[in-house]
Amino acid sequence: PGDGAGNSLESARDIGTLSGSQSFSDWVGKSDRDDFYRFEITEASQFSATLEGLSADADLQLLSSSGTVLASSTNGRSAAETITSSLDAGTYYARVYRYRGNTDYDLTVAATAAPPSGPTFRSTDGYGEASVERAIERLLDVSLADLSDRFSGGLYGLDRLGAPEVWNYGFTGEGMVVAVLDTGVDRNHADLDGNIWTNNLEIAGNGVDDDGNGFVDDVYGWNFAGNNNNTLDVNGHGTHVAGSIAAESNGFGVTGVAYNATIMPVKVLGDSGSGTYQGVAYGIRYAADNGADVINLSLGGGSGDSNVRNAIEYAWGLGVAVVMAAGNEGAASTGYPAAYASDWGIAVGAINNAGELASFSNRAGSTVLDYVTAAGVSVTSTTPGNSYATWSGTSMATPQVAGAMALLIEANRASGRNLSIAELEWLLMSTASNSSSATQLSGAGSTLLTGPSFQQAGPSFQQAGPGASLPPAASSSESPATPAPEGASDLGDAASPVGSAEAVAGNAVTAELLSPALITWMGTPLSSDDWMITAMERSRSGADDGLDLLTGLRSRSRVAA
Repeated sequence: PGDGAGNSLESARDIGTLSGSQSFSDWVGKSDRDDFYRFEITEASQFSATLEGLSADADLQLLSSSGTVLASSTNGRSAAETITSSLDAGTYYARVYRYRGNTDYDLTVAATAAPPSGPTFRSTDGYGEASVERAIERLLDVSLADLSDRFSGGLYGLDRLGAPEVWNYGFTGEGMVVAVLDTGVDRNHADLDGNIWTNNLEIAGNGVDDDGNGFVDDVYGWNFAGNNNNTLDVNGHGTHVAGSIAAESNGFGVTGVAYNATIMPVKVLGDSGSGTYQGVAYGIRYAADNGADVINLSLGGGSGDSNVRNAIEYAWGLGVAVVMAAGNEGAASTGYPAAYASDWGIAVGAINNAGELASFSNRAGSTVLDYVTAAGVSVTSTTPGNSYATWSGTSMATPQVAGAMALLIEANRASGRNLSIAELEWLLMSTASNSSSATQLSGAGSTLLTGPSFQQAGPSFQQAGPGASLPPAASSSESPATPAPEGASDLGDAASPVGSAEAVAGNAVTAELLSPALITWMGTPLSSDDWMITAMERSRSGADDGLDLLTGLRSRSRVAA
């Protein structure tokens, strides 16, 4: 018998690009045990292979480009063999081989393009790793030029997000306001001072509420933990978050995801890193009412609160993206307020530089919610006093996504598409890593949302074109607030138990200091979700100048210590 196929990977018969169906007839037996066929698939496809016309026992395999067996069919005697498999674009091999006896055979292989699939939600990492590059490509119907990785060390998250590709296209966060609701922000830091929001309607130091917004001399935001206008950061957590969002691209230090965005300091956590849900709710409304485009909540507690939930819904209704840390307990579902991403906003889990979900990161859970992941292990950013530090936590992952949303909103406005915040959030979900493909956008009148319902209970719906209204958001109720439980924090990626946040906090309205006993009924203690990591990191590392700040920083000869 003739041999129309090669007998090894190297000598395989090249049948070219597989599209549609192709058939081949040949023979395998004692003197010709293996026949290999090499083929290409240019897009995600459904593959099938059938081996029939047998008079003896021959079997069938599908192999990868390296020869790894992906699928086999080994029916006995002269029974036909069949393989079906979903394949990505690439090079593959079909192998026909003798098991017993000598036989002619007929081999038919076929590939048909797989239909586009919608975003996939998983209980572990939600919709997967966020990519602002892919989201903006889909928004603008363009292909951004891929750049080689420019960052390593503590800034690896910038490349994983695709931020340099977006900058290269012209979007850097210009004109975007991102409110950091945290322990405050060091507005004098040399890597942040050019990107600090100021209330231009307020005259500093005159003791008058010039703009009539209810807050006197709130030139640099407001302190809801102390009921005053001092939003400077002593703890360090808020400044670290701010740097990941909008540290300047100035030739030294670190670079933020949206390095030309403006940071609005809103202090809702005291210097110890704890506060009240009431203060957080006021802070969210303040940020939304004073022009924030994005609100970053790198904080969390163990129970729900209706005031915070209502404030998030209020901000979201004004077109503000609310981005919330999933929490650091390594739990099967998020803490609060991240759990409200089932209806409004985005929850964020933490991954390391290999894209693996951090052990400390709370998972997405069984309830479908807008949950994505971003770099949150060993992230380098700004800390008070012109210093820098490398910390871990979902608090570090959240500002990565907040910066990404600032870039996406900027691109949306520049494009003239004017998609709603609901559509933009869904765009980020549908282009995250768990989706093999996502809904196409082409032109201002295209259909954006199809398939799974978006942050809603009930049946799926279709959202056609920009500006169309969403179905009314489902509401939920919570049981009365209870004290936050003890959690776990993580340095690197090994969870270790820590105590609950300090219980002394200020009432956001009167600034009256409350005793720990009063906290349980005045408001559930709410701490930044990894403020203990801050303290532990410092105790382990000593002074900030002991850190290797140059690692991963872009072509800089020195970094301020």
